[in-house]
Amino acid sequence: MKLFKLLTAGLVMSLCFISCKKNDTAPVYPDYTQLKVGNYWVYERFLIDTAGNEFPYSNTGPIYDSCFVEKDTIISGKTYFKYWKTTSIGQPYCSFLRDSLSYTVDQYGFIAFSSQDFSTVFRHYFVLGNPADTMAAITEQMADKNVQITVPAGTFVTDDFKQTWDMYPNYVGRFSPKVAHSRYAEHVGIVLNVLIYYYAEPYSVEQKLVRYHVQ
Repeated sequence: MKLFKLLTAGLVMSLCFISCKKNDTAPVYPDYTQLKVGNYWVYERFLIDTAGNEFPYSNTGPIYDSCFVEKDTIISGKTYFKYWKTTSIGQPYCSFLRDSLSYTVDQYGFIAFSSQDFSTVFRHYFVLGNPADTMAAITEQMADKNVQITVPAGTFVTDDFKQTWDMYPNYVGRFSPKVAHSRYAEHVGIVLNVLIYYYAEPYSVEQKLVRYHVQ
């Protein structure tokens, strides 16, 4: 009986040790999105032509865009963060985001960023113009890992979430493909956005990080 108790105690300790060891080796992924309530980012907006030349967005002075995490909420039993951004023409819009292992996903399950997956095409879809004809085929994936860029807030090493618009014939003009970028830095968030401007215009809009607060 004594031997049996000793063997049982040894087995329990072994199982505890294995369980602790598994927990200790669980992967921890770097935080590029900083989804915490109260975090905010301020960007200055510029126009960029097809040659890469930079112009002020407005002749009346600098234009600034704000991005912030307003609150958290539960959707389908999971915690998401209400994340506000602005479009290329300065209109505010929000999405609900959460981190899932090395991915950031929205409330519809679409991937908005990954710190590890640089081979998968996350999404391929089509958008309609006016009249109702296909305007573009859009592809979303990660690109350009560990690229150093400088913006007013400083110099950062970034990973890029890339969105490519292959324009259809009725909309192609001279400006296809159009490419959008969101360049993320670890512990900071997005430091540079390159946004799609009007499809018939040769410009894109850049939002360069000026200042930020993350917890």
